[in-house]
Amino acid sequence: MSANRTFDYAFFYKRRQDLVNSRNQYLNNVNGQRIIFNTQLSDWNASRQATFDEGATTMVFRGTYGNGEIISPGGIINIPPYPQESEVVITAPSAPIITSIDPGNQQLIVNFTPPTSNGGGDITDYEYSTDNGSNWISAGATISPFTISSLSIGTTYDVKIRAVNSAGAGAESNMIQGTTWNVPSAPTISSITSGNQQLTVNFTAPTSNGGTPITEYQYSTNNGASFLSGGLNSPIVITGLTNGQTYQVILRAFNVVGGGANSNIITATPATTPSAPTITSITSGDQQLTVNFTAGSDGGSAITNYEYSTNGGTSFTPFSPADTTSPVVITGLTNGTSYSVRIRAVNSVGSGGQSNAVSATPAGLPSPPTSLSGAPGNQQAIISFTAGSNGGSAITNYEYSTDGGVTFIPLNPVDTKSPVTITTLSSDGTTQLTNNTTYTIQLKAVNAIGVSSASTSVNVTPVPGIDVIILGDSNVTTLSTSIQSAKTALGYSVSLNITTQQLNGYTGTNLSSFDVVIFYTNGGLNLNATLGANLNTFVSNGGHLIMASFSWGNVQALSGFTYNSYSTYQYKGTYSSVNANTAVYTITHPITTGIATSTGLGSPNIPNPISLTTIPNSQVIATFADAGSTSFIAVGQNGSARLVGINAYVVVPYSGNFQNTIKYVCNSIYWCMSII
Repeated sequence: MSANRTFDYAFFYKRRQDLVNSRNQYLNNVNGQRIIFNTQLSDWNASRQATFDEGATTMVFRGTYGNGEIISPGGIINIPPYPQESEVVITAPSAPIITSIDPGNQQLIVNFTPPTSNGGGDITDYEYSTDNGSNWISAGATISPFTISSLSIGTTYDVKIRAVNSAGAGAESNMIQGTTWNVPSAPTISSITSGNQQLTVNFTAPTSNGGTPITEYQYSTNNGASFLSGGLNSPIVITGLTNGQTYQVILRAFNVVGGGANSNIITATPATTPSAPTITSITSGDQQLTVNFTAGSDGGSAITNYEYSTNGGTSFTPFSPADTTSPVVITGLTNGTSYSVRIRAVNSVGSGGQSNAVSATPAGLPSPPTSLSGAPGNQQAIISFTAGSNGGSAITNYEYSTDGGVTFIPLNPVDTKSPVTITTLSSDGTTQLTNNTTYTIQLKAVNAIGVSSASTSVNVTPVPGIDVIILGDSNVTTLSTSIQSAKTALGYSVSLNITTQQLNGYTGTNLSSFDVVIFYTNGGLNLNATLGANLNTFVSNGGHLIMASFSWGNVQALSGFTYNSYSTYQYKGTYSSVNANTAVYTITHPITTGIATSTGLGSPNIPNPISLTTIPNSQVIATFADAGSTSFIAVGQNGSARLVGINAYVVVPYSGNFQNTIKYVCNSIYWCMSII
């Protein structure tokens, strides 16, 4: 102990929170600041710190006499002592009232009004119960609202609170249930649309957002093994996928609490529209086209059908029923109409790219030819006909039969127009036809689609070619060439074996080796008398004589030629006067039997014979104009019968027109041949 100090003692006491606060307020009001030093020693030379902490125990030193001063508790020199308080009786607070509870993430926010009475003492805390008052926990708060934390998500709690003061816990409040936020419930995937390396997921939102707004949706493409952020609204587009690969898609919603339950699982495969196929060929059919093609990529989704266009891609029609493999058949078309064809594939995404365009024309089998007629040739049959319908596809050839339809072979070389010439048997295609043998001929038309049915038949008996000798002046060579050319131009196919002979001095001793003799003169010739007799013999033996001369004197000079008198001419014809110097004669055949004797047969006053018998179905063989007294009409001589009972010769007018003469000569040759 210090000599200046008779005694020191200390005591401790605990002040209530309101007393401490009152003291601090008092001291602060004295000097404006908290007392941090309190002089305790009587010698004034030392001090001791006394710190006033609210709610804590304060140690106060009480001094005795020192330097003639007494220091009061809490006092300081020149500061009046803290006034002494009277003792207050404190009771527990009354019940607060919970007005509402706001849910949160694992927490509840309790809104309340304080008790109407604090029991005479300050409320130092509130306590809460989440089980309807069975257990209480300090809230660590003295004002509304306060937060109850560390709760379970999505859990309902029966909440009560009570106030606490120095006397203890007060009355319990009313009970209100509060439920913490939960994670959202599961969304529902309604459909998924495949796209090019992507899937568009359509869904409906969860029935519950867990009590707080949904902040995003996440998706999984691997059956829930992992999730990625996908957005906030339907639909969600998942990109960066592989076309043709199957994905198991799941969605889940998120809020501030976390991820909710998984949606249903839908399997989907991203895909794009198919690439363009390639048309390799088109086969024509009857009102249809068969399209062969190579398929393109299916875009990751199986091709379900193809569509076709017959107008170059302007419009497309799906095949019905669906067709997914090559070839595809387009029906309902018009034979003979050209179509520009394209196709395209269809998958679950849509219609793909267009193929290349290929033009094609549907067609059916051709109709058989009709109206067949046959002409003989040397080891050949010349068949004229009327072509039938080509079925929409050009006739490419004809097939023929020489045995009444037992066998057919194509014409070789190819021939597509009337007439056609048949030279070999249809049974083998190599054996030549035999002259004087009758063949029953039928034809079939051929086009790209196939072969028609057989035509009706016609009988043809091949005969050797016509051996012709031309007797005349220096023009005989030119006339030979012209006759061959005119033969082709007039459509005659029987071969002509032509020999030419100048008349000067010619006797005609070899005429029997010819079928036809053409006597062509221009006057002024030195005719051998023997020639007339040989011509007479030639005609008498069935030979055919064609007189092409404008010089009747040449004919009359043929000694021994029986047919050089007007009185012996036999003919059938009609006559009409064109003008004073021209008469027109039409010669028909067969010529009547019997002799018609006329006189004064000079042009242009040749009478129309009235004594001749009309023959039905006569055939016109020549029409020509008689322009002068030395021009003559066709005549025939009644002789022994061969096939049709007539042998004849014809006199053809020259009339100064060499081309007309050639025409008449050609027609006369084939008229002669028709009665051989």
